[in-house]
Amino acid sequence: MANEELKYGKPASYVEGVIRPMISPNVKPEVAELMLEYALTPEQHADALSKIGEYCFAGKTPVENPIIYLVISQTGGGKSNLSSSVLANNPNTVVIDSDAFKAFNPRREEIVKQFPTLYGFLTGPDAYMHRDEIYSKALSEGYNVLIEVAPSTKERLFNIDFAELERYGYTVNSNILAVSQLNSLLSVHERYEGQIESGMKNPKLTDLKRAQDSFVAVRLILEDLINMPDVAVNVYRRCAFSESETERTRILPPVLITSDKSSVLYEYDEAIKQDQEITLESADERISMVRDSMNNRNAPTDQRAQFAKIEEIAKDLEQQRK
Repeated sequence: MANEELKYGKPASYVEGVIRPMISPNVKPEVAELMLEYALTPEQHADALSKIGEYCFAGKTPVENPIIYLVISQTGGGKSNLSSSVLANNPNTVVIDSDAFKAFNPRREEIVKQFPTLYGFLTGPDAYMHRDEIYSKALSEGYNVLIEVAPSTKERLFNIDFAELERYGYTVNSNILAVSQLNSLLSVHERYEGQIESGMKNPKLTDLKRAQDSFVAVRLILEDLINMPDVAVNVYRRCAFSESETERTRILPPVLITSDKSSVLYEYDEAIKQDQEITLESADERISMVRDSMNNRNAPTDQRAQFAKIEEIAKDLEQQRK
């Protein structure tokens, strides 16, 4: 391998055999090239994996009857808040979080500085490989596992193989957030503006198409899960801020709507409708706050263009409402 032709500073076989197949054909060619360029070398990848392993397994121990907690929602749906609630009751659990793993990328600061809106794409191949590697180790050794998934219509739950989980003796506990598309799209930009304002080095702005696709995929996943007899299904409603004026910065934990498989689809759909109504009531204020933040920092054109599309979605929904 030492004498092998290099591409982007990496062995050609690694680029063509490992990294390129991970890139969706829907990704723009210029972005795909950047993904290949910014993918870590095998040595860098292994070094980051070692650090991620220390981070994930510290203080955790394998158990006799392991459980996997699936936390499922579209991007911007509020998975982190639901995960916190699950983990509060199950602390001896290894968290598989590819977004968190991206922070171990040694090139992250360079990527954030030069390509802030492409951060997720350019750190993605290595983060997803790290996710799969940590996940495989956790399953093979019998750790409780929590994994957040923003599904896609094509890949569904990505690397979740239910037959594999059964072979390893896992109980599957799925937790789905019912959040309207508009609410999550606004949240994607609100989160990004807040991350920039706080000085976060690796802010995340999800691509609009990816965000919309993940919303559609959540219901498809829910339909799949209710047909799996050994899988528990819990549907939650995302809560807004505390009503107490002294606690306006505290987000309340999600509320369990139902665990009854015979009613989860109906309850999910009703919760989506209710959430959309609530979101439309505050949409103008939320849009204004994001727009002001973008103006204050002179946001790039592509970010403004994406948010303009979300504004149009909000206007269309408001017209349908009247």
